[in-house]
Amino acid sequence: MIWNSIIFMTIIDLAIIGLTIFAFITIQKQKPTLEKLNLQRGIQIVFLGLTIIALFYLLDLITMFVLPFFMPMKKAMAIMKDLHLNQKWFVALFGIGFLVLGLTYLLKVLLPGVGKLMDKLNLKEEEQKKTISELSEALAEIKTLHGILPICSFCKKIKDDKGAWDIMETYISEHTEAKFSHGVCPDCQKEHYVDSM
Repeated sequence: MIWNSIIFMTIIDLAIIGLTIFAFITIQKQKPTLEKLNLQRGIQIVFLGLTIIALFYLLDLITMFVLPFFMPMKKAMAIMKDLHLNQKWFVALFGIGFLVLGLTYLLKVLLPGVGKLMDKLNLKEEEQKKTISELSEALAEIKTLHGILPICSFCKKIKDDKGAWDIMETYISEHTEAKFSHGVCPDCQKEHYVDSM
């Protein structure tokens, strides 16, 4: 039977205990990332389960190597057989082993990437907030004219919201960022400066 091979049992027990220690070290290394992701409590519960499993296999090692010093080997072997009533533990052993290995792998490989991704997303969010703020400030500075402007058909003065009539240059300068400089277009030059040509 499987429990007659102490060497095989020792290798299995040490492997489970070693995987649990490896999981603990990986969890400690990834502690800041786990805190960022708010996963620390869940990982602690998983690790508690792993610790209980490791303690079972540590007890198995004790029954194999320590009990024979305090009692006859036959009685120690009987206690070990009681720990392993049938071979279902063998299937559970590999299932638990792969669970520990898979969980450890996920912690070791995926969590650092998730932490880096979160840092990048936080940086992008800060950049977006800054851009939105800059655009909001720029939009607040922009003055635009819209709607229908009442303008005099003859003198081209514009009626403001208070009912006062302002010359076009004054009205547009007060309501936009536009500035005016004066010149004479070719048609007006012909009409008003006929003599100078």
